Amino acid sequence: MTIAQVAIGLLRQQLPSTIRISGIVTDGGGAVNIIPSHTSARYNLRAPTFEELMELRARVTRCFEAGALATGAHLEIVEGDKPYAHMVQNAAMTELYRRNAEALGRPVQDGPRSGAGTDMGNISLVIPSIQPNIGINCLPAINHQPEFAAACVRPEADQAVLDGALAMAWTTIDLALSQTLRHQLMQQ
Repeated sequence: MTIAQVAIGLLRQQLPSTIRISGIVTDGGGAVNIIPSHTSARYNLRAPTFEELMELRARVTRCFEAGALATGAHLEIVEGDKPYAHMVQNAAMTELYRRNAEALGRPVQDGPRSGAGTDMGNISLVIPSIQPNIGINCLPAINHQPEFAAACVRPEADQAVLDGALAMAWTTIDLALSQTLRHQLMQQ
């Protein structure tokens, strides 16, 4: 496990900043003075596209194989659920949502999306989709931090939920009322 972790750390230096590898050791043995007969870990890989994710998966797998080879250990990789594909935002739906969010005083910022993984990416490859974000006025805290969790129980966060739902509802109504947009979306 140690060799795999070191190899992954060295691999990270060779990867673009859009790639994420995160992991934890879930079983590292029972005592510090005994070589464990079993170790295990959980890793999460993220990449901008499905193709890059599959390439990354192969490279990270080789890091674990290197550790097993070097120590003579047995390696078993248990795959999780289907990997998450990249998110494809539908441009027409995104523009409708932008207008509706801005009508509520919620500007939508363009720019690179986070490296977050979601099963919504898989859905977006099959049907036209959007996955907009809405701020809760909590910077510098971001997702998965205790400060973010604390910000999620403030009135600003409650208002963000209501504004996001209303902007999405208005977007749905806009789509329902536009035969042209409905036709375009059905053709995709």
